[in-house]
Amino acid sequence: MNVSQTRRPGLRWAPPYGQEVVMLFGMLLPHIEGIAQVEESSDQFPDCVALNTDGKPLRIEFEAAASGFLQHGHDPNECDLIV
Repeated sequence: MNVSQTRRPGLRWAPPYGQEVVMLFGMLLPHIEGIAQVEESSDQFPDCVALNTDGKPLRIEFEAAASGFLQHGHDPNECDLIV
């Protein structure tokens, strides 16, 4: 049996790690209203800078759990979106 015939593209589980959240975000980006493209990605805060549909930058932080944002000591004033 061919694996591609039995599975739909995507993740089979909720992402437990931040890097899987990044992967899922990339997969869903064409379907996310208001975000036009990713400009840069980093392992430093914020994880990503994307452009909205007006061409303005959005600072995005990826977290497997929302509680990780404050646990990691991130400043909410330096982030526009938590994914």
